[in-house]
Amino acid sequence: METNEHTSIDLLKIDIEGFEYEVLESCLAERIPIRQICVEFHDSFPEIPKARTQRMIRALESHGFDLIHRHRHDHTFLRRDAV
Repeated sequence: METNEHTSIDLLKIDIEGFEYEVLESCLAERIPIRQICVEFHDSFPEIPKARTQRMIRALESHGFDLIHRHRHDHTFLRRDAV
């Protein structure tokens, strides 16, 4: 982001086959300003428990995101202060 002089992300779309948890954890830890996140959670993989997705949803909510849409494993979150 610094290299391109960006200060925020309008839309982060993630479908990375199970690695979404690490990316989202990093984004939250770094407090990267993101307006909207579209993510496919891969808790249907045997090695990823559904509880991990639930923890990530709670973490996103505690960082100011609302779940605004869900269809199967696809979730869309919008930052509360972005409305």
